[in-house]
Amino acid sequence: MQEHLRRRQAALDAADVELAEDAFVFSPDPASLKPWNPDTITHKYERHARAAGIRSSLKELRHYSATQLLSNGIDLRTVAGRLGHAGGGVTTLRFYAQFVRPADQQAAAMLSSQLTELRKRERLWELFNEIPTVDLDALSQLATDLAPKADLDEPTASAYLQEFAQNRRPRSA
Repeated sequence: MQEHLRRRQAALDAADVELAEDAFVFSPDPASLKPWNPDTITHKYERHARAAGIRSSLKELRHYSATQLLSNGIDLRTVAGRLGHAGGGVTTLRFYAQFVRPADQQAAAMLSSQLTELRKRERLWELFNEIPTVDLDALSQLATDLAPKADLDEPTASAYLQEFAQNRRPRSA
């Protein structure tokens, strides 16, 4: 923006024209007294895209940008700000909610997986507590015996059992 203003000022200085306080930042007029037509950028994009062999509109590019940002984990508020949406992302969410779904599904799968592992660990804990005393030297065999019952692999069961054995309090008689 600063560079644009420097170039504009240099052109005005060369023409011995003073920049008005209420001048437009982007204007086809040398004195910046009238704004660009709102479609100017759209037409320029279409012209450059066509020359580059890209078949899309500026609106499609905007949608692509928002979709990619949301799909790749950029938070909604940041995407909304980049799109110029006010209101904390409400407009962005309304238009791009379908692109948040894959991330939501990924989050749900991750939580489900963690809960499944937690349930397996809890099952192993229950099985472990059914054994009155445990010989620490026999934990490896115990992991082999209990892992299938808790739907765990042996190394994971072994690690959990070692933790359980270390934290187990002696039972009172």
